[in-house]
Amino acid sequence: MSTLLILGARSFVADSLIRGLQAQARPFIGVSRQPCRDRPSVLPGADGVLAEHCISLLPLPALLPRLDWLRRCGCRRLVALSSTSRYTKPNSSCAHERQVAQELADAEDRLTRWAQQEQISCVILRPTLIYGHGRDRNLSTLLRFARRTHLMLLPLGAGGRRQPIHADDVALACLAALDADLHGQQAFDLPGGETLSYGAMVARLLRLLDTPVWRLHLPVPCLRLGIRLLAHLPRYRHLTTAMADRMVEDLVFSSAPAEAAFGYRARPFAPRRQDLPSD
Repeated sequence: MSTLLILGARSFVADSLIRGLQAQARPFIGVSRQPCRDRPSVLPGADGVLAEHCISLLPLPALLPRLDWLRRCGCRRLVALSSTSRYTKPNSSCAHERQVAQELADAEDRLTRWAQQEQISCVILRPTLIYGHGRDRNLSTLLRFARRTHLMLLPLGAGGRRQPIHADDVALACLAALDADLHGQQAFDLPGGETLSYGAMVARLLRLLDTPVWRLHLPVPCLRLGIRLLAHLPRYRHLTTAMADRMVEDLVFSSAPAEAAFGYRARPFAPRRQDLPSD
């Protein structure tokens, strides 16, 4: 069994992936900017690494500078994570989010061209809203805010549909795509196993908390103002007013192509206490 190379080995999706690999007794080497004390790992660019198969959990633009190194490692099959943000943020009111969407699109195009040139089998996977183990920056941000303030700010109606996907399902999809009989360069969306409204998603999250939370429903312009004020605080600096706009938008993708290509299946949205952030 050939050794699997994992780029981004310190990410929370990597934790899910590595647990699965260890359960299968499948050999792997993690690659990260800092050595991983609890798993076999190397630094990016290390000499003498040989691996035909690779899974990249890095932000896709960060993978591009490592492509020549992957070629020297002998990589012939690559699975790389992108994001459905490529499609949900190009028209965002936030310039940074528009830039992120453009960088993802450019990175996908450059990776596909490189794989074609090197005759490497390459699968790009685009998860939707990843959560799990309390380490994500999506739903865990909502939970931290609710736990600290006993408040949840929501748009009136909160009807925009979502498909959150657990990190464990992302990891399983990566392995399934790697092992499937896929050739050339392909890309697939990875929605979670259930489509539900933003309000219903938040309600399930709040049931995990042991503290009462007051849900305050606001018109979108008022919600945008509230987020703008929160963004002045260091821990919420990453928040943007465009988030308020998306809360009422449908961000829905089809899993049918991934199901047909490599048997993709994802669980319904059922967050557990172990998915709560620790702080």
